[in-house]
Amino acid sequence: MNNSEEKSAIYNGLVFEKDLVSMDIDVQTPEEVIRILSDKLMERGCVTDRFFEAVVSREKKFPTGLPTIIPVALAHTDAVYCKRSAISVGILKTPVSFGEMGNPGSYLPVEIVFLLAVADPKFETQWLQHLIKAFREDDFLKKLKNGKTTQEIVEFVNEVLKNT
Repeated sequence: MNNSEEKSAIYNGLVFEKDLVSMDIDVQTPEEVIRILSDKLMERGCVTDRFFEAVVSREKKFPTGLPTIIPVALAHTDAVYCKRSAISVGILKTPVSFGEMGNPGSYLPVEIVFLLAVADPKFETQWLQHLIKAFREDDFLKKLKNGKTTQEIVEFVNEVLKNT
């Protein structure tokens, strides 16, 4: 499978639209932002009613905070809780403390949260790799953080992901 075919397979049927983006979220804990983003996925029929609890449980065991130029979390859980592949994104008004991926006991002031619902487990690693690659692009997170509308954010993220 060449790179283009792989991307097509990974993103086939992906749900990522403006109603799955939340801006200026004012919360104090990771659980609160995960709840907001999970509810959006639930409303779209992308996840089961146990998705939220599964994400929170996984986040406690395997934190997903990344020390990028603007700290980001890449929360997700097992495919068994996902009906359709989707991404929900939250831009936080003030940072929330998430555990740092691969660094137990360390926390990051996360400003952007990506909540992934990956319905086909064989694509989970590829999704994570594509997003992490995008996070390393110089202006990706800055543009995301400074987006003016949910539609602008969706168009920008989709464009970047298609080209990573």
